[in-house]
Amino acid sequence: MKRFLMAGIAVAAAMASPAAAQTQPAQPQPGCDRSCLSGQMNRFLDALAARQPGRISFAVDARNTQNEMLVKPGDGLWATISGLKGYRHVLADPQTGEVAAFFNLEEQGEPVLAMARLKIAGSQIADSEILVVRNDGFLNAGQTQVNPDFLSVVPPAKRMTREQLIAITDTYFEAIEQGDGDVAPFHAKCNRVENGVQTTNNPQLAVPGANGPTQPMGCHDQIEAGVFNYITDISPRRYHIVDPERGLVFGVFRFRHDGTLTEVRGADGSVRPMIAAAKRPFDVQVSELFKIEDGQIKQIEAVMVELPYRTSDAFPGDNRP
Repeated sequence: MKRFLMAGIAVAAAMASPAAAQTQPAQPQPGCDRSCLSGQMNRFLDALAARQPGRISFAVDARNTQNEMLVKPGDGLWATISGLKGYRHVLADPQTGEVAAFFNLEEQGEPVLAMARLKIAGSQIADSEILVVRNDGFLNAGQTQVNPDFLSVVPPAKRMTREQLIAITDTYFEAIEQGDGDVAPFHAKCNRVENGVQTTNNPQLAVPGANGPTQPMGCHDQIEAGVFNYITDISPRRYHIVDPERGLVFGVFRFRHDGTLTEVRGADGSVRPMIAAAKRPFDVQVSELFKIEDGQIKQIEAVMVELPYRTSDAFPGDNRP
């Protein structure tokens, strides 16, 4: 994980068996409200921590993945989790019937950060998607508090529509693809946290060398400096959760890097060699949350994992505006 994150910033109870899980077909029912969806997520995480998938109900055709690979409930992280820790940030969208959470845990006693996304059909789980970030040198799994900006409520008169919030968020990816920070409306105090590490406006992460110390820069200036020029394409873009009351947008996005770029060209005309870690083909699956304030991107939180180049999408689809 350190390889792709540093490249992106410097240049940018006994376990129940899987068969024990309930697998009845999901029946159409009235949708869950935010409290109902949050309860579904909390029960899912509690079952995960207990290594007991049979405590929750999966639809017979449910898709369950971990780091983009299909995994049956009871396998993978279900069998290795040691327990949940103190960080849990739950996001819910009654209109889509989806709920997601950033949370930390221990796996075989080691600190881990993760994202879980559920799609609820009736009272059953139709999709469960987990991204697990293991400690390979660039991870802070010690969070305990949710950033207050994500919890603040937008005054009714200032609330934007779902479509407006998604459109603003999508400009972030367009700005990265185009290498133009002016494409997206960034708040003057915009900050980004990736895998628990603040990767903007953070002098302590400045990396000396050919690419220069770009970490102290903000969201806009990093793009202008060519930090993300090595990112070839961001597709698909799956928008799953929108919360107009809090100005939040959450989705899962595939960052593709073909490894062909050998130089970084900033908006000021400067040219720097690309670091070795980015001169190779690879993908990154990014679950990302955006806080929109006064029509501008103010906060970004992401949990992401590196994948082999052109890994197939377990949940195909692209619902960008």
